[in-house]
Amino acid sequence: MRTTKTGWEVTLERRGAENDYSGFRRASPSAAAQKSGSRADGVARGHLARGGASSARDATRYTGNERMCYRDGRSIAEAVQIITSVAPDVVTVNEVCEDDMVELAAALGGTTNVHFEPIRNSRTEEVVRCADGEPSGDAVLLSPAHPLRAESSGGFSTENTPNQARVFTCVQAGTDDSVFYACATHLSLNNDTSVNQCRELMTEIVPAFRTATGVAAPVVVGGDFNLRDTGGRTAQECLPDATYVRSDDGEVQNVVAESPFRLGGTEVLPMQQTDHPALVVRLDAPW
Repeated sequence: MRTTKTGWEVTLERRGAENDYSGFRRASPSAAAQKSGSRADGVARGHLARGGASSARDATRYTGNERMCYRDGRSIAEAVQIITSVAPDVVTVNEVCEDDMVELAAALGGTTNVHFEPIRNSRTEEVVRCADGEPSGDAVLLSPAHPLRAESSGGFSTENTPNQARVFTCVQAGTDDSVFYACATHLSLNNDTSVNQCRELMTEIVPAFRTATGVAAPVVVGGDFNLRDTGGRTAQECLPDATYVRSDDGEVQNVVAESPFRLGGTEVLPMQQTDHPALVVRLDAPW
């Protein structure tokens, strides 16, 4: 699904059951407090590398401020430790190098269960790249419990960031009795624009994705919304109606989920190798 001058042009990549794309693994009882008869599902998200993350084994990808902030790409190794410990169902990441997805996906139990969308220059439409030439972008990673059924990604109709056009990437995953949608996004630094982009995602893009797949199912969105709860525009403005719930890290990272998902708890885990913590949100799933 990509924006055009005249509206939405929906294109889908469909995945068959034979592909190693999967998602939304049910969390174990030890991972979250549970009521009798319910299941707790986890969504973890992290902001791994401004301008592109790097694997711990490759220290040549960073120069200047990037090296100082991200410690030669050690944010990836740190993220792997958190993913392994939390065992989330869905992981969303922003500003990460495409080839590092293999290492992060492996921590979830697979190597191809990821949907990545590169960031593009809003003027030239060229892919924004890491220092070594790898595409930089946002991604959704899924644990190997449910097959990935379809995927869609693209940009927004409103944009004011000259060098980095903000993007979204969404997937449809699950079995016939447990289908859901999951999206990752990184919104504009301009508050008015970020609210518009968020509303576009929730009220136009996701519904168009649902229509294209022909399956009505709830969505969960994780991302850096660049919106805080204090002063000016807030992330709460992104919610279409009262059927949606939201949790954040106290700063700009958010998880939004649609009913019948319900919030089951939030945990903020410090990260030393990047400029944002890891946000872990537990969701009570309807299945």
